[in-house]
This record gives sequence, C-alpha cells and structure tokens, in this order.
Amino acid sequence: MDNTTPPDKIIEQIFYYLQLGIDTQKGELGGETALELIADLYIAHGNNLPDTREISDFKRNVIRKMQSGTNPYRLAIYILECFNYATDWEQNAYSISRHMRSLLQLFSDEFIDVDQVVPEPDRGQIGEIDEILMEPRPDVEPLRHVQIPDWIPESHWWWKTGRASGDVSP
Repeated sequence: MDNTTPPDKIIEQIFYYLQLGIDTQKGELGGETALELIADLYIAHGNNLPDTREISDFKRNVIRKMQSGTNPYRLAIYILECFNYATDWEQNAYSISRHMRSLLQLFSDEFIDVDQVVPEPDRGQIGEIDEILMEPRPDVEPLRHVQIPDWIPESHWWWKTGRASGDVSP
C-alpha cells in the first residue's frame, strides 16, 4: 500500500480504473485495481474515510461505476480468486487471500455490500470464503500482531486464523 500519494490523486486513479472497467470489453484492471486504491485512500485518511460531502459524493460515484460495464464481473472474478487463494495450501496464497478478503470487506463497509454489485450467480461467495478462512489450518502459521498490516481493522478476524484457529469467529 502506498501512503505517500495525496488523497485527491488516489481518487483520480480510482475513477480512472473504474472507468476502464466501463469503457473496455475486458476491463482487466478496472475494479480490482480500484479496490487496492480504495485501501490506499483509506490509509491516506488515517484508516477512516472522513464523513464529508466530498467523500459522500465520491462514494456514490464509486458505487455507480463499480456497478457498470465489466466492473461487476471483474469483482466476481476477484472474489473467486480470493476463494482460490483461501483454499490453496501454500502459506503465501493464504496470506494473499487474507489481504484480498480485507479489501472486499473495506469496500463492503465503506461503500456497498459486494453482493449488491456482483451478478446473481456469484453472490454469497464471501460467506464461503469466511468458512474456509475459519477452518483450522495446520499448514498456516498464525501471524503475530506485528505481522498484520497497520491499516487492518480489528474486526478483520481472518488475519488471526492459522494453525489452531477453529475457535475464531467473525
């Protein structure tokens, strides 16, 4: 995450990538790049998007653009990739799934529930990802507090899962 870019520049980048997902047939970089940038904006604002008119307008525009063009389908693919990483037995893949899950949760918390964006057959996969992340994983080392990125809210319980994680609940 880049926390040196000014918030207004991050907002420009978010709209650029969301517009790519609207204007192009493939939209490879649209929605998922916007999710990463939304996390950068969240960090730039001290891990809390301010409750201002400018940010409210920004959120409305993000929602509208995320629901347009190929962005809903790219978001569905992103969720599927998160699912695939969560089921992978590699430590690194599991870490990637945690990160992706946090980006999805940040979007849901700050903007709109992802199930209101993705097409009908792909809804409900976040719950499936959570079930996988909640399962004890003898192959995954639990992270120490210092290993969890600073911007991750306490409510993102999947960062605390690992070897003896069966008792972790959302």
